[in-house]
Amino acid sequence: MMRRFGFMLAAIAVLGFTAWQAQARFGAHQDDENKAEQPRNPKLSEKDTYMDLNTGKAFQFIYDDLNGIYNRSDLLQPDLYVNTRTKDTFWLYDAILVNHALIRDDNGIYRVNPMKVKRDGDSYRVVGASR
Repeated sequence: MMRRFGFMLAAIAVLGFTAWQAQARFGAHQDDENKAEQPRNPKLSEKDTYMDLNTGKAFQFIYDDLNGIYNRSDLLQPDLYVNTRTKDTFWLYDAILVNHALIRDDNGIYRVNPMKVKRDGDSYRVVGASR
């Protein structure tokens, strides 16, 4: 009787572990599919060179296929940066175009003019920027 109970307990443990592994594999597969569906940001290019507006350091964006995001080649967080080919100024990871929506403080640091940006869902958009 005790032997039969031990065998049943071991069988349940093996089946439970197998089911857990299958669920983990299925979940990982679903995560991969979701990441594959995320489109790349068309405003960023791995071929272009960018310049940090406040430090003057040049960098490139590298697309991280595993996480579905762009990272700077120097691993710093993007704030305000200029595409040296197009001369467009972008803000944050979303690459929000902020041409003509910048101010420079007394210390010479560029910032986005809060009067010219508006919250738009999870991101921002420039409003009322005049040339």
